[in-house]
Amino acid sequence: MIKLIRDSFLKACLVTIFFAIVHLLYNIEFVRSNIEDIGFDITNKMILETREQNTSSPKVILFGFDDIYMKNEGLFDEDNKTNYGYIFPRDKIAKFINDIDELCQEIEPENIPKALFIDYDFSYTSIPYGKELSKEDKILINVLKKERPYVVLLPKTETGNFIEQSKDKNIQKLIVEQKIIFVSVVFLTSSDGATRRYLSYKTYKNNRKKKLYLNVDIALWQLARNNTVDVSLAQEQFMKHDIVSNRFFLKSYKNKSIEDSCQTSQSYWSNYIMYSAYCSIFDIVEEDFAGSILMLGGTYSENIDDFKILDVVGDSRLKGVELHANTLMSIFHLDRQLMLLKFWPSIILVFSLFFLINLLIGFIFLLYFIDNKKLHFIIVLTVTVAIMITISIYLLISKSIWFNWFVPVVIYEIFDILSHIKLKIDRFQKRKSDEIIST
Repeated sequence: MIKLIRDSFLKACLVTIFFAIVHLLYNIEFVRSNIEDIGFDITNKMILETREQNTSSPKVILFGFDDIYMKNEGLFDEDNKTNYGYIFPRDKIAKFINDIDELCQEIEPENIPKALFIDYDFSYTSIPYGKELSKEDKILINVLKKERPYVVLLPKTETGNFIEQSKDKNIQKLIVEQKIIFVSVVFLTSSDGATRRYLSYKTYKNNRKKKLYLNVDIALWQLARNNTVDVSLAQEQFMKHDIVSNRFFLKSYKNKSIEDSCQTSQSYWSNYIMYSAYCSIFDIVEEDFAGSILMLGGTYSENIDDFKILDVVGDSRLKGVELHANTLMSIFHLDRQLMLLKFWPSIILVFSLFFLINLLIGFIFLLYFIDNKKLHFIIVLTVTVAIMITISIYLLISKSIWFNWFVPVVIYEIFDILSHIKLKIDRFQKRKSDEIIST
């Protein structure tokens, strides 16, 4: 019995020490890609992806320029490839904004949306070299410079941006009044090529000055809560480099329907729904727009704004604007960011579980005179995995805290494999030694 207690204590100590090292180094890319992300990928795929989740967020309505829209608007050729060149026709974007403006004039004031995020790059004009405005660029500028009851958010992807740097006085007035806001849209890609988190904010050098641009989803979260975007407050409330905190949850669509070329996809996020941009916004129940956040982006199959979001449990992909919708819902669900279970509670949890489970299973084996190390290892590993996954899911769902169950389990498995190898080596050496003595 004393030997069992000593062995259980030693194993628990070794697992806990190496877990503590990984816990302290989780921000390093090698640890992130090879250890930290695997557990969350598995949890997201097996548990979170199809779990319906209510949030305190307003309605998030994404309008996608999908295959249906592209075909009906003549933006696909006979091979279903885009036929308009590199830059998406900006008059199409302008028309969508015009439709939203017309809707706002028809519906009750309390049903007016809060904001519209347009997920398209406006770094350059449509004309080569970006020196002049094309006809389509001018149409977009003329629409954007109008007064409207909701905020328009546009991506800042380069130092230059032809809308932000427009000489139109009305455009500049709306920018100063935060009626047009430029935001960062940067996602962070791990070394395995998968995108699992976002950058809280980004700075750009322009005329020897640095300006900070909030991540669009943080900006939308602030607008929904405070009716304003405050960069200084975001710097206090959101961590920029923490890889766990900036992680978003991914949910699939629980049902999709097509009626009269209008495709609708309802997410497992209860407040997030995606429509084809070909759908008439005037056919949507106007109460759905009340204080809502609208998103517009390319979701057609050939769109290059495409991200790999899982690696270990399958190669899944989403369009950028869909990732933003999931990120925004995650921020509302988490009331900012995901927190990692703190160091000492993690250490105590890992040590206690491995020590007590090893001790309990070992005691049962002693009680029934079972001498099978392989069976002992399998039972301990199975019980530990089950308990750790249960605790991890409970903390994640109920407390919005992430405890990576995968890390200590892998460490324990590695130690057991090493001890098994050592045992075989010891037996081999003993056999050789006995052979030498006998000869």
